[in-house]
Amino acid sequence: MKRFFTAAAVMIALLPFFSMAENLPKIRITLAPEKVDIEQTGKVVELSSSGIKFVPGSAAEKLAVPGREFLWTPSEQTARTTGGADIYTTLLTSDGSAAVICERVGGMNNPNGLRIVVVETKTGKVIRATKVFEERVLYAALENDTTLIAITTDPANAGTKFRIVKTDIAGETSENSEWYDSLPDGAVFKNGLVYILSSAAKKVSVYNTDDFTLAGTCRIQNSGAMGLAISDDGNTLAVYGNDTVELYNGKVHNDTLYLKQKAVAAQESFSRCIMVDEKGEKMVLFSTGNPALLLIGSSFIRLNNIVCGEVAAADIKRNTLLLENRKRELELFELAAPVPDSKAKYAPLKMRPVVRNDNTALFFMPDKSGKKLLLADHRGNLWRLDLTGKRGKKHPLLIVDETGIRKR
Repeated sequence: MKRFFTAAAVMIALLPFFSMAENLPKIRITLAPEKVDIEQTGKVVELSSSGIKFVPGSAAEKLAVPGREFLWTPSEQTARTTGGADIYTTLLTSDGSAAVICERVGGMNNPNGLRIVVVETKTGKVIRATKVFEERVLYAALENDTTLIAITTDPANAGTKFRIVKTDIAGETSENSEWYDSLPDGAVFKNGLVYILSSAAKKVSVYNTDDFTLAGTCRIQNSGAMGLAISDDGNTLAVYGNDTVELYNGKVHNDTLYLKQKAVAAQESFSRCIMVDEKGEKMVLFSTGNPALLLIGSSFIRLNNIVCGEVAAADIKRNTLLLENRKRELELFELAAPVPDSKAKYAPLKMRPVVRNDNTALFFMPDKSGKKLLLADHRGNLWRLDLTGKRGKKHPLLIVDETGIRKR
């Protein structure tokens, strides 16, 4: 009986404390993903350089490690039966002076991270190979010529959360947002904004890249949306997937994006989109193994009944498009024509040196001719294409794996 009264007395004495605790500020605990060990796949050898003559002020000059060049062996893509380089994506600076390769280190099904490899496009020399960042990349683009902006997830596993990461390539430093729930279905970056798609939630969230604050949220209609595309001027955002495209004003007003129009291509299917004019009034929608469709206003036009391959590139200034077909030829379309038709075909696989590699990225170089391109293949090699003459020419720029290459 005495013990009962003692316990009761203690509880009565603590009642004022619990009452006060209700008014105390709540302590929020954020649990960050644990640090993981990433296997150092691939190989980088740093060498002294006698000096590369960069164009003053060029992106290549800003991204280079002064007095150094590198020998780079990419990480192996073990998930692919034919092998190849394990690369998230390949990008090109706005002036065309440098290619920025985002390499996955550690293996697709293991804890993995990001190494950024920079190649000067005039000489083909590797002018920077960064440390490995503990970031599993989902989507990435160049915010400017020296800054990589990416959507990443926990490097330890497939991830259930994502965050926005901004990396100073030359400084090899990064800053990031907080972690957000669920993984996105698409993302694009333009004019200091990140647009992130969640199909299940039927929304697009817009964040500022300077401080990662939420700029707005937009409700979408298509629960089957598979990706986003943004016009060159940032004024048109395309939300696309299956047979539907929704076009929104790319600028945030009243904390949202306003729908401009919706277009449906009955019995068609597409999972990729490329804007082919500055304002987003024309775009090409396609997916591997399906026909390509040109959307102008609310009307769809089939492009020569072409069955698409993996890569495409648009020259907005010249209103032209290069689209890979299922034979891995590049078909050239002049989109100013009332009914665009294939004007020429080029076969990089048949140009000497002959290669059997798959194409993974294609870019028009910003030169006056409009006929020079940069092509990346699945083994990590880079090629210069010159679309002159009937067949065009191909020149090796960076060869890191000679598998599948026949010189004669």
